[in-house]
Amino acid sequence: MTILVLVADGAHARLLAAHSQAGDLDDWQHFNHPPGRARNQDLSSDGPGTGKGSAAYGRHTMGHEAEPHRHEQETFARELCAQLDAALPQDISKIYIIAPARFLGMLRKAISKQAQKHVVAELALDLVSADNQAIRKHLPDFL
Repeated sequence: MTILVLVADGAHARLLAAHSQAGDLDDWQHFNHPPGRARNQDLSSDGPGTGKGSAAYGRHTMGHEAEPHRHEQETFARELCAQLDAALPQDISKIYIIAPARFLGMLRKAISKQAQKHVVAELALDLVSADNQAIRKHLPDFL
């Protein structure tokens, strides 16, 4: 029986494991996605275009439909959820997910139904840089 704790933000993630309900958290895997920390202008090839509208005088800018930064974070969320799916055959009994609210929403959209069945709690906290003991304090005494 392994209990997984995914601690993530848009650019970094850690999978931690506990092998008993009252056990400590051990590092299992680390993931980095540097584009998740990049600025939009560093991810785009150029700025928004301009156009001339027929209903108004002058020019206006035409913005991007989706922010490149958000797209990179959504890509990372899908990659992390694929890692959770890959871990399921290894006797995973429970999954806890800890991430800032915005990224937690991206993970919720990306997670498979099979992995979602194992999720017992989600915490909207930014703890990716916290040590394992600090993370453990935010979880129930008996996982």
